[in-house]
Amino acid sequence: MEFINNETQPSSDCDEPIPIVNAQRDWSSVAEIVRDKGVCIVSNIWTENELGYILNTIEEKGNLKQTVNRRRKRWERIYDPQDKVFQQILIDKPLLRDIFKSILGPRCFLEKAGLMNAYPGAECQRWHMDTPHLFACPQHLPPHSLNSFLITCDLQRQPERGPTEFQLGTHIKRNLGEK
Repeated sequence: MEFINNETQPSSDCDEPIPIVNAQRDWSSVAEIVRDKGVCIVSNIWTENELGYILNTIEEKGNLKQTVNRRRKRWERIYDPQDKVFQQILIDKPLLRDIFKSILGPRCFLEKAGLMNAYPGAECQRWHMDTPHLFACPQHLPPHSLNSFLITCDLQRQPERGPTEFQLGTHIKRNLGEK
């Protein structure tokens, strides 16, 4: 496992940095990190030009279903996940497909797709869980779902647009509040 110097993001309220794996060097450790920490940043999957193309393709050709205001100056655009645009961009990319399958197993599919636009001055979202645990059983189970975020702008040059914050370890089912 390789963590790249000066490329770790601090997690909120935690001294431990979020691990970053360079996709071009060693993506094979991503599944282990996700199972252990709950989050892993995978860098260098696409070039800056590819990211621009992806964003333009989604905005121009994606089958937009709904636009939802999440906070002031923060909008989520929800698309049809079965749209071939997302299949071509996400599922048909061999590196991503291999990462997803290493975490979820051989039978995985895209369930939801969307874009989150945060404009300068956007209000922060409150802490929330994107995907609840699948079963109401007391023990922690392997992941059944994976939330994947594709950052389409350079947050170092535009820090007012992000980043999304993660809390390490919150993926572990702990049955808090239950007797």
